[in-house]
Amino acid sequence: MSDLALKNDIEHTIEEMFLTSEVKNTIQMGSNFISLSEIKHLNWFVGVGANNKKETSELLNQIGQNSIMVLFGFLGLALLANFLHNIAYSRLNMQKHAYEVLLTHKARMGEIGELISGINHQFIQPVNSLKLILSSLIISRKNNVLDNDQLDIMLKDGQKSIDLLSHTIDVFRNFYKTSEVASRFCINKSIENLLTLMHIELSRSNVSVSMRNCEQRDVFQIENIIQQILLILLHNAKDALVEKYKTEFLKREIFIDIGFEDGICNIDISEFGCGISPQLAKKIFQAPKTTKKFGNGIGLYFGKKLANQKINGDIKLLSIADPTTFRLCFDINLKEQNV
Repeated sequence: MSDLALKNDIEHTIEEMFLTSEVKNTIQMGSNFISLSEIKHLNWFVGVGANNKKETSELLNQIGQNSIMVLFGFLGLALLANFLHNIAYSRLNMQKHAYEVLLTHKARMGEIGELISGINHQFIQPVNSLKLILSSLIISRKNNVLDNDQLDIMLKDGQKSIDLLSHTIDVFRNFYKTSEVASRFCINKSIENLLTLMHIELSRSNVSVSMRNCEQRDVFQIENIIQQILLILLHNAKDALVEKYKTEFLKREIFIDIGFEDGICNIDISEFGCGISPQLAKKIFQAPKTTKKFGNGIGLYFGKKLANQKINGDIKLLSIADPTTFRLCFDINLKEQNV
């Protein structure tokens, strides 16, 4: 044995065992455990021992090494799983973004399609007035009945028609421009311009719009984004009125209220139409899917998204029925970093 001290202890213990005639099957010496087996015919004892402390230390070292290997393996798997998750998440976001771009384009085309029919009427009215004025001038000139006063009146009327045509062109151009640059404008005037665009569409549906409690005030915002969101809300209000009042045309009325509070502009769109169910009200802004029998049904989802991302605002459902009221709120002065 390499451990001489242990050898001497074993010899001494065996000697004591013979002197006392007490045969033991096991010997415990510190951390050493020895199991004895007697060979009677030879008067021998065969012992098998183990150093518990050493074995435990080696076992703990082995467990520690295995634990470290398992830990590194787990970290490697976690990093790999995280890497694969990031790739999958990135691809999912790209697909979602592409899907939303297509839906946005679809919604935009739907808006243009509904408003484009009004362009012809808006242009024809001042053009016809100009044509009538010019015809009257020619006839008066041929009949020698044209005097200076009549000429001045006709020229002024012609100028009004030209101004109306120019204003109509500006309204359409501002609404359909793609730039998203903030500017200072009167919110009341902007809504009136939007109603000018929707005039033919609302008239065909026998829907009237009343602006009440509208405080005149300028805001520094992205005008065409605000008009697009309001267009969505007005379309929904119009559809709700048409669905409920199929023959009672006088009840098809939309109310617009504008208020300002703590640097926020609040625009409420209200109507007494068919209302919104409590179940639908919980998820009306959540996903770009239709909630109507006809129409793309993705307006509110993207309207809220536009408000959140572009004008530092939001769309809220204040009341689900009698009246159904949606509120568009946004900062009066849009900070440059949000533009």
